Amino acid sequence: MKYSSYDIARYIMYYCEQKEFHYNNTKIQKLLFAVYGVLLAKELPVFIDESPKMWPYGPVFPNVFVKIKEEGFNPISLGFEDDVRDIVETTIDYFGKFSAKALTEWSHQKNSPWDKVKSLYGEKWGEDLQDKDIKAYFMEIIS
Repeated sequence: MKYSSYDIARYIMYYCEQKEFHYNNTKIQKLLFAVYGVLLAKELPVFIDESPKMWPYGPVFPNVFVKIKEEGFNPISLGFEDDVRDIVETTIDYFGKFSAKALTEWSHQKNSPWDKVKSLYGEKWGEDLQDKDIKAYFMEIIS
């Protein structure tokens, strides 16, 4: 089953509040990217209906960015399946302790999926990050 990127982002907000992790739009973007990457690395079905794009501050899910700008933060605890909730929570337990700035710097590292697309397209913002690159990047992190 696919969920909207915004609904997953809203659950990330909810879980961050439960763990007392500060968040902003940038951090939510990076945490959503981390969930997406963990799914690929573990070869699990990607339950997010949007893929990350290359933006100046790293990987971004444009629909989430726009919704947060329009509606503000609106955390929710929806009735996700246990496996969805487990992946999101485990990922946030690891990445949620880092600041938005640290996560942005991490997402810009040399040979990161973001860096690879930027090397190909320059500052042509909005290009898709490649799933194969995201998977390889996260396989190194979670192994």
